[in-house]
Amino acid sequence: MELLKTKEFDVGKIETCSNGWLLHPKDEKNQKVFIDKRWYDGKMPPFHRWFWKKLRVKTNGYDDFIISAYLNGVKLFEIPKKDFPPEVAEKFAREEELNDWYRQKLEQEDEHLKSALQSYLSSMEAEPQLEEKILKLPVCWRVFLLQHLYRGNQTKEGRCRLSLMYNLAKIANKIYRRFVEKPIFAQLRFLPPVFDYHDNLDVIEKVLDDDNERYVVYRMAKELMRETLPPVADRRLNYYLVWLILQMLSCYAGDYAKLSSRRLTGIFSGKELLSDEDEYKRQSANFTLHYLNSFILPDVFSDEDFKKFVRTYSLK
Repeated sequence: MELLKTKEFDVGKIETCSNGWLLHPKDEKNQKVFIDKRWYDGKMPPFHRWFWKKLRVKTNGYDDFIISAYLNGVKLFEIPKKDFPPEVAEKFAREEELNDWYRQKLEQEDEHLKSALQSYLSSMEAEPQLEEKILKLPVCWRVFLLQHLYRGNQTKEGRCRLSLMYNLAKIANKIYRRFVEKPIFAQLRFLPPVFDYHDNLDVIEKVLDDDNERYVVYRMAKELMRETLPPVADRRLNYYLVWLILQMLSCYAGDYAKLSSRRLTGIFSGKELLSDEDEYKRQSANFTLHYLNSFILPDVFSDEDFKKFVRTYSLK
């Protein structure tokens, strides 16, 4: 949890006070910002301003206490921790300590997941003819997996990791096909997971396993995983894989909706002018699935690497 909150708004008026300045927002939904002369006692604004030049203030604060302020990127002040008011300093220190404890807890859980995943992968074999199998999937899945196949981890373990991700993608694609008639509305069906994989497993399973239509996709992913993959003994890893399927579905639904709704079509015929692969290349800057990062495939390729990959390969 972030302790510091950032706020930004356009300044409508600067009011001079005896002990500082009051920055009035153009948008009344934002609160005024007071700049105390104890922290900044220079020119206001701290640069020559042409009459047409907008002023934008950015503050970082804790509760209602402003710790730093910038005007058009120029730092007005930043208050060190030692100068916080006693009541702010005490509360901030308590929350910082709690944050550190929580961060360590998440790191320990992540290490547990990585270890459980490593054990699980050691019991698996890489999919035979993996490239041929990937090429049978729709183009958005295909690009994501092929980039890792061609440019990712080429070791035996790397192939096992990619095989696992391929099977998760196959499950996600099967669920997508069961529900979707018009891709443009698919994002509403496949929202990101309700619970994070760090949350309490007893609570997660009690809520999601209940016979509620809202969580049918979760239960379907869980069932298809049981049918498709070797048994997953570790409870948290089992939920993490289900959670990952739901994340993948959400990304894929968004990407495929864009691919489908922004296609080039003939002016008079209305027919699609490009294949899925060429259309993907044309729209490649709009997609997000290839950014997906997980414990299974931790590598994330840069934008330049992705552009080069899409330019280089046929994707068919």
